[in-house]
Amino acid sequence: MSTLWLQFATIGASVLLALWLGFRMERLLSREITIKDEYEARASFAWNMFGRTLMEACWFMLGFTVFRFHAQALGAPAWFTPLYLGLIVFVYGVGSFIWGAIADRFGQRRVLMLMACAIIIGLLIPMPFVGLIPFVVLSLLQGMMLGSMRIPFALASEWAPNFRGEAIGLMHAIGWMLAVGLGAVAGGLYGDHGMIAVAIVASVFYGGAALCFRNMEGIIVDLPREQKDIISLKELFTFQSKWPLLILCVVLLISIPRGAIVLNSLNYIEKIGFDLDVLFILEAWALALNVILFTYAGVICDKIGAEKVLTASALLYFVLWTLFAVGMPPSIAVTIYLIPVVGLLYTSSDALLAHHTNLEERNRGVGISAAAIFIGQCIGSALAAGIMAAIGDSQTVVNQYLWSFRVMVPLLAIATIFGWKLVQKMANEEDSDILEAILAND
Repeated sequence: MSTLWLQFATIGASVLLALWLGFRMERLLSREITIKDEYEARASFAWNMFGRTLMEACWFMLGFTVFRFHAQALGAPAWFTPLYLGLIVFVYGVGSFIWGAIADRFGQRRVLMLMACAIIIGLLIPMPFVGLIPFVVLSLLQGMMLGSMRIPFALASEWAPNFRGEAIGLMHAIGWMLAVGLGAVAGGLYGDHGMIAVAIVASVFYGGAALCFRNMEGIIVDLPREQKDIISLKELFTFQSKWPLLILCVVLLISIPRGAIVLNSLNYIEKIGFDLDVLFILEAWALALNVILFTYAGVICDKIGAEKVLTASALLYFVLWTLFAVGMPPSIAVTIYLIPVVGLLYTSSDALLAHHTNLEERNRGVGISAAAIFIGQCIGSALAAGIMAAIGDSQTVVNQYLWSFRVMVPLLAIATIFGWKLVQKMANEEDSDILEAILAND
């Protein structure tokens, strides 16, 4: 009965968040002078947001979250889970900048529609009927295709150039809002009906996303931007501004320990006594809190500077997850898990790369921002898997997780220091530019 009450409460929260976010989106579109009176652009902005929402929410709850437990059901050992999760975020990160670069050549809408349809036809249909290794391969391919979901962020920043941070934060928030509602039923759907039901429901969501992307119109979504035949690895990481690479270094330093600790915390919580239905609801409430944070994270980035928000995310991760790694009682561990921080990391990194790249670089820049987050998490998760495998049966599974968390805590301290150095460097250059402008006017 208590689980049923939590499910209804979670769905209710999702509905309230949807209404609130709809109001926030309308207010944003009304304030953005570039599309304020243009129906086509406003409609395309909304279709872009709805399409990404369907795909991201479906992937998070009916993909990433279900996959970790289905792999265990197929016989994967405990140490394999961190490695598997790391590989998923790695291929997602790789897909982020690959599809961004491809979209610059062939058009954003075409790539987004192709990815949604390819996931349904090529991957979801066979997934319920295969063993562990084929399932892992198919889920990794699906994760790489979902890396295309970084393209809508670049589109949103172009439709709302005066409110890039808020637009990106709102995109994150609405995607996770739907995931909140899905989280209320995803555990029961998988637990009672297995992967067949998950694949059917997911196919409906991805099909709806393809239709949303089809309805986008305008030069922004159709016009290729770069005409070069080949992009070298060096060109992928070459920008006019010096800041993108420095920003990516800080993002990577935060993401490595996050991958080891936060990414695997849900499996740790399962081991300390929570069943599958409750785990999915906890995940949904963690997303609900992050929806609120995402919505305001962009506004905060626009007001105080995204580089300060990025540093704040590193500091919060360090403080909270140091406590978590100690081995707190279950109630405190769950409370720390629910405290939202990731909205600060995602929104600030996207906003920084959108701000410090030109129009031709933006898809690639935002894609590489995601790649740094996800590849960093892959490295951290793989390190956690190695630590757990090295400890082996000499410790319980709970202690294996805790030691893999503890080893990563110092990296969060280092990330915080580097983030603060970035803030100082950007502030010094801004002051220098202001002084030069004053002297030039004199």
